Amino acid sequence: MQKLNPENISLNYGELAPEVVLPPPDRFDLAPDAEARALYHREKFAVMTLAVMKKAVYPQLMKVRTTESGFERDGYFVPVRVYHPAEPGGAPVLVLYHGGGWAINDINIYDYVCRYLAYRSGAVIFSVDYRLAPQHKFPVGLEDCYGATQWVFDNAAKAHGGDPNRISVAGDSAGGNYAAVVSMTARDSGDFPVANQILIYPGLDLTETEYYSLKRYAKGYFLEIDLSGPNIATEMYLQDLSQASDPRVSPMLAKDFRGLPRTQVISAESDPIVDHAVRYAKLLSAAEVPVDFYLFEGMPHGFITDNYGASFQAMDLMCDLLRGGS
Repeated sequence: MQKLNPENISLNYGELAPEVVLPPPDRFDLAPDAEARALYHREKFAVMTLAVMKKAVYPQLMKVRTTESGFERDGYFVPVRVYHPAEPGGAPVLVLYHGGGWAINDINIYDYVCRYLAYRSGAVIFSVDYRLAPQHKFPVGLEDCYGATQWVFDNAAKAHGGDPNRISVAGDSAGGNYAAVVSMTARDSGDFPVANQILIYPGLDLTETEYYSLKRYAKGYFLEIDLSGPNIATEMYLQDLSQASDPRVSPMLAKDFRGLPRTQVISAESDPIVDHAVRYAKLLSAAEVPVDFYLFEGMPHGFITDNYGASFQAMDLMCDLLRGGS
């Protein structure tokens, strides 16, 4: 892992690390069938559970207390799972939006990530089970995430021992997209303060196909990119491909980055969209936003849930930030 100056990031675009065992690519083809997708999620969670059970930290993770909660939005109940630190009361708060191309994964897939963050950081973690595409296209999932963060600020943070003035948002991949847009929208609206945004290999530009990393890592690096046409996840997420240029879809295209919260960027070197993270970090830094940019050499997209040493190292960086460290 390297911490790089966001004003002068230079990548080697290296190969995968020797310890990486690539899982099969995510099954976006199952997303249109909600029942098949749910079965896929259960099977994926079972595999992840078997892997994390081998880790020395597993018994401590299972001691983290959780509460099933949520809120109503437009006649729909948005589930939110709360992870409680050992010593609640004025604790920092993290609202987490899971990854999965806006169309797959759920809060169970990120259960162990949230348990680790609560255990190590002392923060109250709110994991949002937002609605998925293609059944619920843009902006439904985004508005679920924004509404969840508003709900946390209005009452849930205090109700669960958190400090509503110390709310951070985080997400990986599509969840990182949501975190960036939530932060930008909150800045513009003043609805609630965001102390930090944590963007983990985020997807930030759905219009551009000329990034070098897209071509370098298009095939064989977990996140499969079809360069011959629109990405399947983008097609499922958007009502119309013209929406890709909306800054709420592609925050990279926003006109003003000033006043955004302190940002921690966790990037994977062997990732088709690593150039998104690089370009966004440079834009934020140029707008005088404090940015901490970390590059994990040889890691693929999605590594935060893969139980590598780098996975825990990345989560430790998040915990340091939540505790108020560097």
